[in-house]
Amino acid sequence: MNTTHKPITLWQLIAYQLLFHIAIAAVCMFAANFVLNHYWLPFYFQMEDNFPRPRGLLLEAELDHYQSISETQLQELYASLQVLDESLTVIDSRNSSITAGYQYSEKELLSLLLVDRRDHLISTKQLKNEAGETIIVLLEQQLDSSVFELFQQNARLYAAIQIFIDILILLVCICSFIRAIYKPLRENLTVIGDSIAKTPHDRSHVDPSQLMLLETRALLLSYNTMLDELEQAKAENDKLEAQSHRLIANLSHDLKSPMTNLKGYAELLEQEQLSPEEEKLYISRIHSNISTLNSMVELLSEQVKFQYNDYPLQLERRDMNDFLREVCANYYTIFEKQGFQMEIQIDEEAFYLNFDALNMRRVYANLLENILSHNTAPTQVQICTQLLPIYYQVQIKDNGAGIAAEDQDKIFEPFYQSDVSRTKQHSGLGLFVVKQILEKHGAAISLESEPAYRTVFTIRFPLP
Repeated sequence: MNTTHKPITLWQLIAYQLLFHIAIAAVCMFAANFVLNHYWLPFYFQMEDNFPRPRGLLLEAELDHYQSISETQLQELYASLQVLDESLTVIDSRNSSITAGYQYSEKELLSLLLVDRRDHLISTKQLKNEAGETIIVLLEQQLDSSVFELFQQNARLYAAIQIFIDILILLVCICSFIRAIYKPLRENLTVIGDSIAKTPHDRSHVDPSQLMLLETRALLLSYNTMLDELEQAKAENDKLEAQSHRLIANLSHDLKSPMTNLKGYAELLEQEQLSPEEEKLYISRIHSNISTLNSMVELLSEQVKFQYNDYPLQLERRDMNDFLREVCANYYTIFEKQGFQMEIQIDEEAFYLNFDALNMRRVYANLLENILSHNTAPTQVQICTQLLPIYYQVQIKDNGAGIAAEDQDKIFEPFYQSDVSRTKQHSGLGLFVVKQILEKHGAAISLESEPAYRTVFTIRFPLP
């Protein structure tokens, strides 16, 4: 099915088809009744086998030629004939007690026409005479019981035929209505079923414009959205798999050196001729390598922990400016000893935010330690805050080695390390953990550059 349809709802389709089939049924019933009344019924009554005339009978159809009906014929049939003009005045009377010139009142004429007698039959017909004037031919007949019973029998037959034809027309229209609803539904559901069936081996989008119903189009759009999500999930899974491979490679490289050192110092301690000073030195170096391994395991644990969205934060309302000054104070001496120049421009006015102090301390610590591990003296470092119209901003800047342009888009990915980082045995998880913690707080971090500072980490907290 490749035809593009004008979309409609299921209720619109039902309403349109219902009105259409009701109109068709009404037209067919009217046509059938017209044929019965004007063609079949006169023909049926004229057949001697179906309607024998005991003692004769004049039919309404014979009134068209009333001039040829003689008074003698009327006497034989126990009938009378009157012709009335437009004013209901009798202008011709045959075998009737009503003479020419008599004028009926409307009430009198209605009483005559509506009389209900088993042995009495009145037929009327409106005609045009030769002068073009309207006349009414009134035929009154007396019937015997056999004729009346025959009338009733044929009337029941006619009613039964009429009801049968009407029911037949209704059944045909109902079947056509059901088919008109079922066919587009089947076509729409077939497209959806085929689309779902192809999913395991073909995840291409399906064009919803080929469907007539808006409901099924919406379902197909949801299916296309699901395909996009599946592709996204597959891409993320491939990305995680690549990250896992990178993690294994990184851990193999990073763990190899301290493990080799541990093994070497342990073998040296097994020698009996070591002096106490040598033993103390080797034990100190073993402790240092164990600390390195412990740091790698902690970073890996943090990376796994923050990948789960349900990781709970212990939020508390605190002054972020005061908190940041406290963190900077703890690192101020360390930066001085390394030969770094640290400039702090934190607002004196308090600014309160809801945040997890333990994890937020990890954010700032990772960023400051990143500066220490990737730069050499003399490096200028600036920590500043600013309250802007829509967010609270923290910037940590340095004019050190900087980050290569090709690495800036990937610096927050887990396990990503530039060539410079690779030589210094870094896990590649620090900035990833920073981003994860900030995102859980609803904040965002970005890497930028300024003329005076090659590396600028900007953190933006949305205002409460």
